[in-house]
Amino acid sequence: MSEGAQAVNAKNWEQGKAKYNSALVLYPDRQEPKDKLNEIASLMSNEMAITEKENKYNGFMDDGDNLMSKQDYLGAIKSYNNALSVKPNE
Repeated sequence: MSEGAQAVNAKNWEQGKAKYNSALVLYPDRQEPKDKLNEIASLMSNEMAITEKENKYNGFMDDGDNLMSKQDYLGAIKSYNNALSVKPNE
């Protein structure tokens, strides 16, 4: 269990899952490994959502920069507005 916790703290999700699955094999009636596996799934999902949002934002910003360099100002504004729709506080 402690090795699983260390892996999760290091954001090594796959290693953490393996350690908690091993604990679950040894102690199939214990709830803690099951809870930790659910926690890892949630953390992985959150991290993927954040990465996807960041990639989308960066894509709009890159498009806007590219359009600016081509002096397509209306297209750049549209692209930057799309970026703001993804991350309104930027």
